[in-house]
Amino acid sequence: MKTIQIHLTIDVPQEFGNLLKAKADELGLSVSEFVKKILAKEVKEEKHTAKQVIANLEGQLYPVKTMSKRSERRLKKALEEKDKAVDASTFFCHVS
Repeated sequence: MKTIQIHLTIDVPQEFGNLLKAKADELGLSVSEFVKKILAKEVKEEKHTAKQVIANLEGQLYPVKTMSKRSERRLKKALEEKDKAVDASTFFCHVS
């Protein structure tokens, strides 16, 4: 396989750097090898959008989803009708 060289310098907080090094050591890899494996995994998974890859790299524990057009329309309509909302906090007080 033909390769190209890309040199990166990444500044991370010391605590994160220590965690990164510990995880790489645990796997018997250098930090560079470990980071390459993480990047390769993320790039190969075509189902991820760029936004999801960034979220994963930033350590968010939940997937980033794009709202469907239908949900966007419903949200927009709900926000437009927000002033028609009623206070339902006492609703169950009157139900027997």
